[in-house]
Amino acid sequence: MATTEDYGKYFCALGSRSIRRVAAKVNAASELDVEVRTAMLKELSQAVQWQQMATLACWRLSDHLTYEKDGEEGTFTVDLATYSDGQPAFTPVDWMDGYATIVHHPDGLQPEGDTGELAEERCPCCGEMPSTGSGVGDDGDLGTPNMN
Repeated sequence: MATTEDYGKYFCALGSRSIRRVAAKVNAASELDVEVRTAMLKELSQAVQWQQMATLACWRLSDHLTYEKDGEEGTFTVDLATYSDGQPAFTPVDWMDGYATIVHHPDGLQPEGDTGELAEERCPCCGEMPSTGSGVGDDGDLGTPNMN
């Protein structure tokens, strides 16, 4: 059974995917001035970071958070890419010139209104695919939390 934290990860993955789809459109818009494009991608990157931080804001410290003290001033690591049952929250699909993301529902259901249609994405920070492992994510380095 999915937890509240799983649903937070689910909505964060959906929101991040939507922002990356917008970033792909901004990047492809040839009529945009380079400075305007850069500013828009920076704002989209910031939006992903705020969304990820909001996902964690209401969580209580639980088994999902681990405290590490290996030479650092106490950091918390949260894997937003994996549900509590070990299933992935999302799967990046790579093809020749880009990628898209399939977001998985925490209860295995097909969400209403989501046709599953894949659309081009681009990370607003680095242009790479989202990471599915632990570590600094593609959506920006927030310092303390792992925002994969």
